[in-house]
Order: sequence, then structure tokens, then C-alpha cells
Amino acid sequence: MKKNLPLLLRILSIGLQLTYVKSYTHYLSVTELGYSFYLTALSYAINALVLIPADFYQQALLSAYYDRVFPLGSIISLNKKILSLAMALTTVLSIPICVAGKLNIFDVVLIFGLAVFLYFSTSFRNYLNNRGHNLFTGWMLFLEAGLKILSFMLLLAAGVPHVNAFVLSTVIAFAVEVLCLAIFFYLKIPFTQCYTADISFKSLFKTSSAVSFSAVCNWLQLQGYRIVYVWLGFPEIAGIYAAVSNLGIMGMNAASIVFSQMFLPKVYSSRGAYIIQYIKYAVLLCLVVLLGYIMLGKILLLVLTKREFEPYARLMIFGVIVEAGNLLIGAASTYFTIRRKSFHLVLPNIAGVLCAGIGLSICLSWRPRNFYLLGLALMCSQLIVCALLFERAKKDMKCEVVGA
Repeated sequence: MKKNLPLLLRILSIGLQLTYVKSYTHYLSVTELGYSFYLTALSYAINALVLIPADFYQQALLSAYYDRVFPLGSIISLNKKILSLAMALTTVLSIPICVAGKLNIFDVVLIFGLAVFLYFSTSFRNYLNNRGHNLFTGWMLFLEAGLKILSFMLLLAAGVPHVNAFVLSTVIAFAVEVLCLAIFFYLKIPFTQCYTADISFKSLFKTSSAVSFSAVCNWLQLQGYRIVYVWLGFPEIAGIYAAVSNLGIMGMNAASIVFSQMFLPKVYSSRGAYIIQYIKYAVLLCLVVLLGYIMLGKILLLVLTKREFEPYARLMIFGVIVEAGNLLIGAASTYFTIRRKSFHLVLPNIAGVLCAGIGLSICLSWRPRNFYLLGLALMCSQLIVCALLFERAKKDMKCEVVGA
């Protein structure tokens, strides 16, 4: 039973995450949902520009320290510079948006807080899980999901505006999780304050520029519509599409988190050699989740959201496929980062942005209120990225075999 407890905790966390979806879709109008997802999309821009590449860089380097003393001094020094850069970029990018009246100062604080605490919770949890503390990280996922629901309801009861309560509840959940992860790390992981030469901001910048570019492309490709639709006066369209497709995204993402926490450590420990087996299992998982949504998705929608969303139930399928693509793209990104060939990520992601941009342009000029045309554009762009990435990975593996 104890052996299966980490998996059980992750399954229970999925249930709590879906309960959180029911909470915010019940209390927020479709317009409020549009603005909420607009803020989270802007927040994710900071992750894409700086924080996601930083995490990829650190996880790849720290895989060599699973059975060694953790280089805390170097990691703290590096993250001070990472946060300074993230804060500077947030300030620079938010000023024109605030001047245009599309954000206020409190929104900027929420956006930055969400990005930073998401980064630290994900990075801490991934490292501890990869080091073998999967039971504790399972509890943290469970805690995170529960805190989102509890803090959201408490904020609403305190009279906080719905949109702010939605974003702030997530920030609170991540912040408490980071505190718990930090305490566990301090008590359980041997560390040193000494510095190591192989972990530096210069090395991060040099190694991760391609990952950063790819993450920004992925953000523009999949979340850019949330910003564009709000700015053009269609927040309710963005709200309905994001809310319903997000049910598919949430389910697929929850399954992906469980899957990655179980199998991604093997990719890091094998220095990328396990990637083929990882991808096979990932594709099988995606097909199982997709089949589940095709069969039971409408029931799930009625249980977790308002009846007014029922006509749009099929939008969940787009969410599942897009998030399944993210799981596979993440696997390819991990592989190329470990092999220090992250430049292979650039062209596939450019192709994805171009495809999404063309599709979005067609939607806005021809059928701006057609949810399915929007979903089709995002899905096709994701499939193109996956196809190009794995074609490149296949060639890389063949070259390695020939070279050997």
C-alpha cells in the first residue's frame, strides 16, 4: 500500500484540481473567466521568457547531484539573478500595457507573484521527486490543489472581486507549497554554501536561449488568443473557449504530472537514453485520456461547470490534444537540453507560432465567434510542432548510432 501511496495522492490531487475548476466556473461569469485567463496568460509570459528555461537548465545540471551534496550557494546566487531579470522584464513589459489601460498595478503584482511561485514550486518539486522523494511531492500536489479551493472560497467570502480571487488563490496555494518544499529540503537534503563553476548565469544564458525562445513561441502559439480576444473586445469568447477547453487541459495535465513524476527521473538519470520508452508510454497515456474524454467528457462538463457550457462540450477535445502535445514537446525539450542541443527546438516552435498566427487571423477576419475554428487552429499548430520536433530527434538519435 505504501508503495502505491504516491500514485494515489496524485490521483486524488487530480480530483481536487477538477473541484477547483467547478468552483471558479460556478462563481465567475464568462466575461470574468476571459479576463482571468487573460491575466494568467500574461503571467505565463514571464515564465516563458525567463523561468521555464531557467528550470530546464537547473534540472539538467542538478541531475548530476542526486547522490551528492546539493550546491545551494550556486543555486541561490543564480536564482537571485534570475528573479532580478524576471522583475526587470515584468516592469518593462507591463508599463505600456498599463498606460494603454489594459492592466492596473495590482494586476501586475498578481501576475509577477503567480509566475515566480509557480516557478519555485515546480522547480523544487521536480528536483525532490527526481531525487527519490516522490511520496512527499505527491503530498505537495494534494496540498496545492486543496489550498486553491480553500483560499478561493475564503477570498470570495471576504468580498474580493472574482477575477482577483481566482488569480490570488493560485498564488497563495503555490506560495504555501514553496514554503513546505523549502522546509523539507532544508531538513532532508545535504547541501553546501560553496560555489561550483559549472552553474552560472552566463552558462544559463548561453545554454537556455533556445529554450527561452521556444517557450515564448509556445506561449504565443497557445495562449496568445486570450490576450488578442480581450484586447479586441471578445473576452466572453476567450472565456468560454478557455474554460471548456481547460477541462480537457486540466485532465490531461494532471495525468501528465503524475506520468512525468513517475518516469521523467529515468530520462534524467539515463542522460536521455530512456527517452524512446518515455515517449511510447506518453503516447499511450494521451490516447487513453483522449478516449476517456470522448466517452465521458460531456458528463464531466455537466458535473464540473454550468449548464450554459453544455453546447460547447466538444471543445474539451481540443484541450486534451493541445496538452498532450505539451507533454510530448516537454519530453523533446528535456532530451535536447540534456544533450546540449536545444537549438533544435527553435524551428519547430517558429512553425507552430506561424501556424497559430495564420489560423487566428482567419478566425478573427472570418468567424471571430467560432470556437471550433479557434480550437482547430491551436490543435493543428501543436501537431506541427510535435511532428517537426520528433523528426529532428529521430535524426539526432540516428547520428549518435552512426557516430558510435
